[in-house]
Amino acid sequence: MKSLCADALDNALLAPLRDAGHEVLVEPELDAGSLPVRLERDPVEVLVVRSTRVTAEALRAGRSLGLV
Repeated sequence: MKSLCADALDNALLAPLRDAGHEVLVEPELDAGSLPVRLERDPVEVLVVRSTRVTAEALRAGRSLGLV
């Protein structure tokens, strides 16, 4: 499974996912404007956010998303 974290997260929180074989990308520079382009360019199944705004446009662009 491929996950994208659009906010800064401590690597210790992500280690269990990586240890289980999941690909976890951390891109805290993403914002509401760049997120749709990012999701369309390189599909992910899981999007993790804390404070990054996820717009309807981002959800439409993330066609492979199963969990936000």
